[in-house]
Amino acid sequence: MAASPGRQAEANHRRETLLSIILPVGGAGVVLLAVLAVTLLFLLPTRPQVSVLADWLLMVFMLCPLALCLLPVCIGLMTAVFAMNQLHGKTARMMGKAEALSQSLAEKTMDATETVSKKSISLNATLAHLDPLWRIFDGKEDNDGKLNP
Repeated sequence: MAASPGRQAEANHRRETLLSIILPVGGAGVVLLAVLAVTLLFLLPTRPQVSVLADWLLMVFMLCPLALCLLPVCIGLMTAVFAMNQLHGKTARMMGKAEALSQSLAEKTMDATETVSKKSISLNATLAHLDPLWRIFDGKEDNDGKLNP
């Protein structure tokens, strides 16, 4: 039985996440631990190596608390991104409905104006024989284009 396209896409996403994010971060952590172990075992006795190790440990002890203090901010930002993604999906659906409603309203308006135009044309055609009657009230013009009183 073949996997459904949704499940296959989800499996591909998990695989790509593992290959692109989790493995590189884990590999960097392992490399960092290996460098620290080599430093502790082989390079510790001399004074410059102790200074380098102290600098590294100072950075770790400064950056870890900083990361812990900024953790709520990061969680808040991730929550905001998640909420914006949800809002984007809902907005897209609502805009699609509004677009469909606008399209149907435009079609109804075109139909209504076409009906009114046809009725107006038929009324004008029906009353066309009365046009000479309406011209009785127009002013008479001389040959020079001036109105006679």
